[in-house]
Amino acid sequence: MYRLWWGLILLFIITIIYFNIFILGNKKVIIAFYPYLLGISGLLGLSLAGIYFTSDFSLIFKVLFILFFLFGVFTFIQICRNKQSLNNYYLERNQYLEQLTELAKTDTEYSLKDKRQEGISNLIERTSGLDLTINNQAEPIFKEEDIFAEMLAQLKEAEDHIHICFYIIRDDQIGQKFKDLLIKKAKDGVEIRIIYDRLGSHQLGQKYKGELRKVGIEIEAYNDLVTSILRGKLNHRNHRKNVIIDGKVAFIGDVNLGDEYITGNKRESIQVKIEGEAVSWMQKVFLLDWYYVTGDQILERRYFPEQNMKNRLPIQLITTGFDTPWSEMNKSYFALITAAQEEIYLVTPYLVLNDNILTALQTAALRGIDVNIITSKKTDSILLSWSNMSFFKKLLKAGVSVYHYQDEFLHSKMLLVDKEILSIGSANFNTRSLYLDYELNIVIFDQDFSNKIMEEITLNLEQSKKWKLEDYQQLGILDKLKLLIGRLVTPIN
Repeated sequence: MYRLWWGLILLFIITIIYFNIFILGNKKVIIAFYPYLLGISGLLGLSLAGIYFTSDFSLIFKVLFILFFLFGVFTFIQICRNKQSLNNYYLERNQYLEQLTELAKTDTEYSLKDKRQEGISNLIERTSGLDLTINNQAEPIFKEEDIFAEMLAQLKEAEDHIHICFYIIRDDQIGQKFKDLLIKKAKDGVEIRIIYDRLGSHQLGQKYKGELRKVGIEIEAYNDLVTSILRGKLNHRNHRKNVIIDGKVAFIGDVNLGDEYITGNKRESIQVKIEGEAVSWMQKVFLLDWYYVTGDQILERRYFPEQNMKNRLPIQLITTGFDTPWSEMNKSYFALITAAQEEIYLVTPYLVLNDNILTALQTAALRGIDVNIITSKKTDSILLSWSNMSFFKKLLKAGVSVYHYQDEFLHSKMLLVDKEILSIGSANFNTRSLYLDYELNIVIFDQDFSNKIMEEITLNLEQSKKWKLEDYQQLGILDKLKLLIGRLVTPIN
């Protein structure tokens, strides 16, 4: 028993080291292989069980040596294979993107309001490769029931094609409504492609997918469990959420396809409906994802119809993923925060900050910017809630206003700067969104649109509890222990 306790303590220490080792190396590379590092921890756990049940240390050592050797070789091979495949895919992706861009080229001349906005736009273009678009119109949709109703209404109007990407698709009431409508549209001759994340949608059954495929709908998963393990990509997911209809109308935001957005512990969400030139870029992003999951490069002009939008609304997309060199979302968030001149409003369900984003927020508050962060008290994980709160102290000390949304699960992901620059989409302020997952946001450079979003943020503030530094300091020992645990597991959140 004595040896077992010491073994458990050793296991705990090694696990903490694994959770924090990313600080010492390239974050994308290290945190991508947590599943394999945790596998080694599992082997150590087996060794502890062996010590407890037998005294034949020679046998235990031989078995463990073989297991560790095989697992270590497997992990090393996966790292090498993954690095090479990422390089190859990134080159091929860029070549395909150039072809798509040439196919749907626009000659629109544009200029932004000031040098600050131009600087942010330049950063996005140089890291993501996505140009600013000007001729657009956009409408925010705030109620979840209205979001799904408007999506379904637009899907009914589809004449040529429908492209859908969700992290989660569920076989529930909402999922059935979408499935039935898509089947009807497919029978009417509309071409339909669907991408879903295999782990995010692990409960989606073969019956649901089979009914779609039976009528000619193409539905493909981003990396199933076995493929993810063999390719070293278990920790990489496609977290994007977008719908494109006929290349003319698109939806982007934070909703997945499931009843949890309208029933039970509802997820408070925002979706943006877009028409205009920005839809063409959303189409390109979808086709790049389709190329990843199928290997098919689609180059047809009909997916990029002429956009006759005369309304002026500057919109630029930001894509990010584990296979790109710039950590685009991280850099864009950093640029937006440091560009603020008056105020910042950050809304996110998951507040797991890396050093540079944390420093940027602290610095903004210390130089007199009104920095406000709204995060959800209710999340889908106790550990995530603890992780969120573990950052409150450093933020409060710098003068950041921190709010806990009390009503339901606040699922929106937004960064609003000076009520004139807005980033909104699928990316959270956490490790997964900044380094691991495929994400898609839009940045809108417009005061009128930002004011509409600010009205919703004001409602969120009214339903939130504002934290004070003394509130944090008065937490009990048990609460502080929870926050310590939350901080230890932040690298995997």
